[in-house]
Amino acid sequence: MRKRPSLLCIGISIFLCIACLAPTTVLAQQEPKAEDALQGAPQTDKEQPAGQLKDDQPTKAASTNANKEMHNPLANLKEVFFQTDILPKVGPDEKTAWSLSVEPLYPFDLGNDWRLVTYTIVPMISQPGLTPEAGRSFGLGDTSVLGYFVPPNEGKLIWGFGPALQIPTHTDSDLGNDKWAAGPALIVGVQPGNWSIWGLFDNQWSFAGSGEKINEFNLQYQVAYLLPKDWFLISNWIIEADWEAPSDDRWTVPIGGGFGRQFKIGKQQYQLYGQVGYNIVTPDQASTWRGIVTLTRVF
Repeated sequence: MRKRPSLLCIGISIFLCIACLAPTTVLAQQEPKAEDALQGAPQTDKEQPAGQLKDDQPTKAASTNANKEMHNPLANLKEVFFQTDILPKVGPDEKTAWSLSVEPLYPFDLGNDWRLVTYTIVPMISQPGLTPEAGRSFGLGDTSVLGYFVPPNEGKLIWGFGPALQIPTHTDSDLGNDKWAAGPALIVGVQPGNWSIWGLFDNQWSFAGSGEKINEFNLQYQVAYLLPKDWFLISNWIIEADWEAPSDDRWTVPIGGGFGRQFKIGKQQYQLYGQVGYNIVTPDQASTWRGIVTLTRVF
């Protein structure tokens, strides 16, 4: 999941505090030749035991499915994302902004094969002054909570719907808005072959509290491709629009990508990836380049 910051926060992102990352290798995802599967022909001069190839195929398929589950925001997995977002050249003095965020994702069984998947984003932000006389602000940003109701019998198209809520938890007036905001959220995805392709949409309007009016749209797109030995390529970014801003200062449109790997420490499953992106459209005084590193732990 993801990660999805509000426009008032400089970015959502992660704790690099979990160390000791010692990757381990899982089975490579390679399909056997059709004639070998039919005939059971060995690949070496030494004869294979009968049926060994067929036994290996389910193992490889299970490994691929397990890897894809970590790229499925609606999977029945309990996860916590730790994300760091670095944005250079922000504000009139072109200083670096960064944020660290903790993002728990938790599914609830509702019965009759329905489930509710909740996704919470709690950011800690360091932001340079956006005016020449302003100093750097540091503290907690506004908290975002999303809930997706996932129906049974998903089939090839996986989807969920529910509410999105923004809670004014900021500790500095420059790091958030005093208003509460809410709106509808939708998530859709497909996972053909080694691909995982997702779109997450929401629009939130302010309904209580003081401060500036909120009317914000977010589209998070996530595309991942699984590689052998638990590696993967990924592009995971959020397109944002502030409908209250002037038309020439409204959109943030990032593109970019990176790579990562899934691994275990003992029996505990992790995923780590990094990305570099460029905002092809951005508001005034916002950063054009950005870097993201995300660590996921499965419980």
